[in-house]
Amino acid sequence: MKAYNRWNYKPFYGGIPMPYIAVLSPSETSVSCQIITDSNSEVTAHYKKLEDKESFTMPVKGNKFTIDGLETRCDYEIFLTDADGRRGTTRWVRTGYYPGKVLDYLHFQDKTYYFSGRCLGSPSIVRLPSGAILAVHDIFCGGTGGTQENFAMVFRSDDDGESWTLVSQLFSCFWPRIFYLNGRTYIIACSRVYGDLLIGASDDEGVTWSTPTVLARSSCDNRAGNKGFHKGSCQPLISHGRIWFAIEYGNWSANIFCNTLLSAPVDSDLLDVEAWSFTEFCEPVRDNPYSLPGIPGAIEGVPVESPDGEYIYDLARYGVRLGESIGEIMRVKADDPEGKLEFYKFVKLPVGHSKFEVFKKDDGYAYVIGNRFPARTSIAVYRTKDYENWEEVKNLINFDGYSTDKVGLQYPSALFEGNKIYLLSRTAFNGSENFHDSNCITFHKFDF
Repeated sequence: MKAYNRWNYKPFYGGIPMPYIAVLSPSETSVSCQIITDSNSEVTAHYKKLEDKESFTMPVKGNKFTIDGLETRCDYEIFLTDADGRRGTTRWVRTGYYPGKVLDYLHFQDKTYYFSGRCLGSPSIVRLPSGAILAVHDIFCGGTGGTQENFAMVFRSDDDGESWTLVSQLFSCFWPRIFYLNGRTYIIACSRVYGDLLIGASDDEGVTWSTPTVLARSSCDNRAGNKGFHKGSCQPLISHGRIWFAIEYGNWSANIFCNTLLSAPVDSDLLDVEAWSFTEFCEPVRDNPYSLPGIPGAIEGVPVESPDGEYIYDLARYGVRLGESIGEIMRVKADDPEGKLEFYKFVKLPVGHSKFEVFKKDDGYAYVIGNRFPARTSIAVYRTKDYENWEEVKNLINFDGYSTDKVGLQYPSALFEGNKIYLLSRTAFNGSENFHDSNCITFHKFDF
């Protein structure tokens, strides 16, 4: 893979020295790596435990290699050199147990992608008609530092998630959501945290991408009082001949988030800004008896059909009241995509204190996948017919005996396929700085 990003075809951002390790996937006693280089010269990997002076080398054949026989639960540093005399940046990795399959990993002391951040987040996943699975994630700051929060990576699996390959890197891309519609693969994202709202397309299954269309301009500024678009990696809805996304506008530091639904006809050119419509924004509800003081508004909404099909709901996480997770439902008439998105009601959610996803099935139920309240150490499936009354269906991931301060499996993105669930998680595990500042993206498969 060439060392330039394929979102806007400009030279690779950040000046990372070549050759370098772009992807790390640690396990108990090994680490698998994928490299990027702009030369055909021979490449050598150098690695050692952080506390040791003795280092080891191995030749790298192709763009992937695996180092075996490492000690478990140890920190290692790895870097590459080539026959042209160049030395790549040093990557850090920690061996040990990780849940699922590690798609990508970033040690909290590794500054390779510091121009964007030092944590991995916003996973989303899609199955293509060819059978390939594409996954995307971004790199965010968290409490470990970083700057722009503007970089994403696209992966491909041709063996149902058993192995993954980095196929493209997108600069000026944050909170990405990947989806497939009418023969094209799309990503809708922000240019950076609170940045411009963008959409780009790929006609070769994620390897190259169009120059993105700007759907709406934003502040692109995270300083106090400067509001911009906020969206998470939340899923779309196909309903009433349109594709719908839930979007927010605001800023944590400004203590406000307003909500809107963005939509376009499914048979339109999604790269044409004129195809898209926003609902009128719904402002935070401050005077309702169930409103919570200090809450800036509902975020990371999911568009869903109302039970009678008359409305499109924006079902979003709101806050915690009396030890219960509270969601907010806003709604607009399904045949009025530029109408006013209005507050409908607050509801109790079995999930909702972090991002969740909702799937409608033929049995008449809507199924939600998210963190079981109150921590982010488990992911479960619940179902409902009215978005108010829920029953648990299956507990998918459970690390409730682990530290809620250090462990998090969160922001799930999932595929429901027959009796299988394929799931990506933003995961903090085995040496993460804290539960929020995730150090890996993990892939999981479950019978359902």
